[in-house]
Amino acid sequence: MKKMILAAALAGAAVLSMNAQLSFSLNAGMADDALVSKWTVDGKDKTETENMSGAYLGFTTSYELVPGMAINSVMQMKYLFDRDDVTATPGTTRTEVQARNILSLEMPLRASYRYDSGDVGLFVYAGPVFEIGLINNTVTPADGDDPKIVSYYGDNAPMKRYDMRMGGGVGIIYKHFMLKGGYDFGLIDRSNHDNVSMHTRSLKVGLGYTF
Repeated sequence: MKKMILAAALAGAAVLSMNAQLSFSLNAGMADDALVSKWTVDGKDKTETENMSGAYLGFTTSYELVPGMAINSVMQMKYLFDRDDVTATPGTTRTEVQARNILSLEMPLRASYRYDSGDVGLFVYAGPVFEIGLINNTVTPADGDDPKIVSYYGDNAPMKRYDMRMGGGVGIIYKHFMLKGGYDFGLIDRSNHDNVSMHTRSLKVGLGYTF
């Protein structure tokens, strides 16, 4: 999977090396991911959805091939977090805060079409997103000891760190400022277990500044 994602990113860079008009933008906003797990127990299908929210920050290089049509190469970091109260000791009512942290490098490659009317432009975009998971763990405090850290990536861990999604979105741009939102569907089963499947769905809404 790692080789496939790197090969796709390199292929995208080769395509984008053609003669084209360049523009750049900084982007930041809200990210919300849903990890959908499915499995079968006693012949019955089960589904569980885990939602986590956070933020993203990225840099986009846009290659305008013809007026209004462009290829957009993005590099962005995404951080998701969650906090849960958990029972510190079984049989007691004392609780502790368990923290869940996910940090990922995302590389969207989007085709876009833009329609301008004066200073205002409307655009749509679509394409794949390649993701490399950097951190995915839970951190639980421990009395008098170092916090207990459980990683979801690595040897014997439940999840693969690589993902590829497909999706699109819409946006509006006024002079140098933009507002956009999009949704992506996971194409890769991220589960390391044969009896469970895991696919990611990702929503993003954010602002951008072009220059």
